[in-house]
Amino acid sequence: MGKAQDIEWLRGKLSFKERPEIYAQHWANSIRCALEDREEDMLVVRFEDLLQEPGKTLRQICEHVELEFDEDMLPAAHHKIPFGSRFRDRWYPLDPKRALHYAENEISIGAIL
Repeated sequence: MGKAQDIEWLRGKLSFKERPEIYAQHWANSIRCALEDREEDMLVVRFEDLLQEPGKTLRQICEHVELEFDEDMLPAAHHKIPFGSRFRDRWYPLDPKRALHYAENEISIGAIL
């Protein structure tokens, strides 16, 4: 069974409050395993950093993988919205508050780690 089917299955088995707790635990376990198994040359990027300082963070990523950084890698008003994007207002400008408010709910992902 794939991850999407697992989530669909959980929808019928767990309450709305229980599901995010399970998802957060799964995420924390996955991150813990990745960090334990990481190679010396693995770059760890925090999602919060990418949202708060997208240019700086993307430059670090590009430098790490030896790619040339280009400003067009970041969403800009003149760019076309990516195919399949349902929410036009979420493309540009980048809004860290929109994504970060999810981290301020009842679940403390840091406590799970």
